[in-house]
Amino acid sequence: MSDRPAGENQQQEIIRAADFTRASNEYLRKEFPDADESLMQSGLLVLRLATAFQQDSERTVHRPLDLRWTGFSTVFALSIFGQLEARSLARIIGVSRQAVSLVITTLERDGFITREQGDDRRTFVIQLTERGREVAREALEGQIGIAKDWFGGLEPEELAQLTHLLERVLTTRSSSN
Repeated sequence: MSDRPAGENQQQEIIRAADFTRASNEYLRKEFPDADESLMQSGLLVLRLATAFQQDSERTVHRPLDLRWTGFSTVFALSIFGQLEARSLARIIGVSRQAVSLVITTLERDGFITREQGDDRRTFVIQLTERGREVAREALEGQIGIAKDWFGGLEPEELAQLTHLLERVLTTRSSSN
């Protein structure tokens, strides 16, 4: 028998996502009665979805190819645009210049990209190597499979609506900054 009180044992159990949502709504109603709990709930759901999608992608697709999420985003962007300056790459994949510098160093070390001096001494241009193109293609094929697993159960109209709403939130938020 455990020395812990029964309530402590219950708190040690894994909390399901639905339990967290319900508990967070109760907490908000109590502590912030004027807050719109549906806004917070939407934000938490988007965050949980994005985190779980990224973790699933990394575990099943990216890590076996010696990539992480930012590495995949980088090789994908370079597949589309051919070559990019670091600051443009950072803006496209949504990370800081420092983060993109780290991923560039890693991808260059692994033979996926090369970097060459840009038009001025402070910039450089990044592009995929042949190995990088192969890995990018393989990663994208895997990522397409992940997306199908996650969103393939939605009807085409539902998927279009979800995409539209997410783009609208991003656009609205981006234009207010």
